[in-house]
Amino acid sequence: MKLFFSALMSISCSLIGFSQEVDSRLLDRYTSEELITLNGNNPQAYSRLVYALDNAIYLTDISKEKHVDLRSIDISDKAFNFIALGLDIKNVNQYFKVLGRDKILVVKSRYVLSQESK
Repeated sequence: MKLFFSALMSISCSLIGFSQEVDSRLLDRYTSEELITLNGNNPQAYSRLVYALDNAIYLTDISKEKHVDLRSIDISDKAFNFIALGLDIKNVNQYFKVLGRDKILVVKSRYVLSQESK
């Protein structure tokens, strides 16, 4: 019985420790407590947030035919995720001209990310 209790406690402690791990990239915007609460109360929303870190933005070439006025963004010396770049996920796709490059940075909308992460 003592062995069973020890094994049960060990497993419980491991699960508690594991459940409180958060993606460190999110700590630039959220506190550890906020992320643990979100993961506990709404794990699907937390998973979507982590998914967005790796999939919310991408670069594409600027079309030579279209000269659109876009806001500029500097992505040099920064991690390539929306939080590190100081961006938010919005209800519509967003487009930025990358400084010093013939590229457009695209930030996917909430809808697009929710469809992709299903």
